[in-house]
Amino acid sequence: MAQEPKNVEVNESLMNTATNLNSHWDHDPSGYDALRDTWLNQRRDRYVLNFLSEAKEGEVVVELGSGTGSSLIWLAKERPDLIFIGIEPLRNYCDFASEKALTLGVKNVEFICGYGEEAVSFYGDRSAAKWIISTDVLHHVNDMRLTAQQLWHLSDKNARWLSFEPSCLNPYIFYFQATTKGERNFWLSRFLSASKEHWSLLSKDHITVIPSFIPTPSPFLKKIESALEGVPIVCGRRVTILEKQ
Repeated sequence: MAQEPKNVEVNESLMNTATNLNSHWDHDPSGYDALRDTWLNQRRDRYVLNFLSEAKEGEVVVELGSGTGSSLIWLAKERPDLIFIGIEPLRNYCDFASEKALTLGVKNVEFICGYGEEAVSFYGDRSAAKWIISTDVLHHVNDMRLTAQQLWHLSDKNARWLSFEPSCLNPYIFYFQATTKGERNFWLSRFLSASKEHWSLLSKDHITVIPSFIPTPSPFLKKIESALEGVPIVCGRRVTILEKQ
């Protein structure tokens, strides 16, 4: 299923917003891909894999904000019985991800260029998603309510949505998000309010203690992280799982 991304019309105002709210890695997908090769992302990927443990053969998994595709490609290799679709606003990231999937021979994954606020039009007539993933994307979107509505439209009955966002309850994360260009803090209450017409909250959690600047932590650090996950003030990621109403 991996293929070259299709040429689609891109909303220029959304493109400007996406670029302004993203990092200085926008024009360097290979550099960004290498930067994300850390324990923090491996921990998140395993969390997603567990989230998909009840997924049945042939079901569709959509990732909103799939970036350079490494996580989705890894998941596609782990679950060859599922269909994976990544939606990413940056065209060069989609190109990079598609090329990587082709090179690795991963055929059950596809990447399309689009925005959360217009996801339905970019998604086209593909099969409805049963599982949705979004990682560090909701604090970037222009209209969270519209994004939640769009994901509702492209998803199947009783679909589930797993979201990872930086936790503003961690003092360091709060400061970093508030002071770093291209970032802003994520507030769970605003997200739940914006999505309540279409999605209901199933669970919430806090994970990841080891920061990204420690790409390969020792077994001791991993044990510390395991013991501290769930404590909001030290965890870097807030996790929510929603179900389609």
